[in-house]
Amino acid sequence: MVLRWGLALAVLGFVASNAAKLWDSGQVEHLTIDPLWLIAAGLAYTLGWLPSVWFMRRLLSESGHRVSPLSVARAYYCGHLGKYVPGKATVVLIRAVMLRDRGVPFGAGALATVAETLAMMGTGLALTLAIATYALPDAAWQKLPASLLWLRDSPGFVTLAVVLLTLVTVPAVTGFAGRIAGKLAQKSLAARQADAPAAEKVDDSDSGSAADNWTLKLSAGLLIQALLVFCGAWFLMGLSLLCVLNATGEPAFSFNRWLVCTAAATGGTSIGFFVLIAPGGLGIREGLIFATISPLVGAPLAGAASILLRGVWFASEVGVSAALYVFPGRRLQSPETGDQ
Repeated sequence: MVLRWGLALAVLGFVASNAAKLWDSGQVEHLTIDPLWLIAAGLAYTLGWLPSVWFMRRLLSESGHRVSPLSVARAYYCGHLGKYVPGKATVVLIRAVMLRDRGVPFGAGALATVAETLAMMGTGLALTLAIATYALPDAAWQKLPASLLWLRDSPGFVTLAVVLLTLVTVPAVTGFAGRIAGKLAQKSLAARQADAPAAEKVDDSDSGSAADNWTLKLSAGLLIQALLVFCGAWFLMGLSLLCVLNATGEPAFSFNRWLVCTAAATGGTSIGFFVLIAPGGLGIREGLIFATISPLVGAPLAGAASILLRGVWFASEVGVSAALYVFPGRRLQSPETGDQ
């Protein structure tokens, strides 16, 4: 834990150091910001996660767990804040606990979170590769590690491989995690029954129900639908970055720039996710966004935009999470089903 937090602080220090250098250079000191564009960026980012809410609710519904869209959205957006804890497992915990309060078994909520995350990030990697080949200028490729340059020569093959890997990995990992957790739940319940007085022992069938709480039905059709819908979600992330550029006065609205911004935001977010020691992909995302868009807008503006984007996305997460957590409160629950 100490090592994780140490590395996380080191990454944070790197980002702060680069921000200070940009400021000291005088190139962004007098940068003017249009707050309306930042609001638009935050709105695009917030809407970009709605497909994930839809997917999680469909997963839970097909697995026999009735829950309202608002309840899933509440758990999903509040869970975003857990990614700022190194390791990112807190995301699963927050969402599963909040869904459990709405009548969803803890295991089902946890598995739905795992499935959504893997599908969303797998789609992000595939989309980044698909866009990068013809949307990124040579100068952007040259700023990336040399080990990644081979992707430019075989984009179709690599993109297809990532899609197929996602289609295989999501159900495989979700099913494996469910089986392991279900067996542990059975053993835990059996141990509690053995230690409990005879009068307090429960029926043996409860052992099976403990394992059933860690099952989730994920059809191939639903997963393919999710991958397609997630592509639209990632384009909204790219639109958010485009709005941030416009907030700085950069005339950035063109279809090609939207593609580049989508590749930058998508690649930075999805790759940053897999770096578990970096809370929220801190530093990883900013570095990849900077490398991708700096050939288009210049290094000072690219650095400022990547830092601004972090602030806008974080503020959006905090604001939406607070609103969903505080405002609906207990009114989400109905006496019959536990949800509206």
